[in-house]
Amino acid sequence: GDRQETDKAVMWWARFVEQAAQLSPELIIIDTLARVTVGLKENDASDMGQVNQDMADMIDHLDTTIMLVHHTSRSTNHARGSTALLGSVDSEFLVYPDPDLPKGIRLKTTKQKDAEQHDEREHQIERELAAGVRGIAFGSMRCCFSSPTR
Repeated sequence: GDRQETDKAVMWWARFVEQAAQLSPELIIIDTLARVTVGLKENDASDMGQVNQDMADMIDHLDTTIMLVHHTSRSTNHARGSTALLGSVDSEFLVYPDPDLPKGIRLKTTKQKDAEQHDEREHQIERELAAGVRGIAFGSMRCCFSSPTR
């Protein structure tokens, strides 16, 4: 049951970290939290605390940045689940459709730990990647990295 799912998730995470280490990524996009934490309880501070620790370890080990995609609760502008997640992030952004802009989104900064909070911005969705950016897919997690040296 749950123990077997958790064991699979731990093994999957270890394989992902190993493969990501070979690529030296500058940015890792985890899309979505729910897809990579199967078997863990989103509302449980202990489970989400372990996710925070795993992310922090990966950031330190790979000298990288992680962007974690997570969903809001229905009819709110707050992330679902335990507040342990919000407590550990440096920045949090709310992304939502812009009704006034075709294929547009609004980006609102909801938390900035060590930087100035930005004004809300509108963006148009583009399907093209920036020049020199490559990516891999491993399970439901995407790892993107840039060709130029740091």
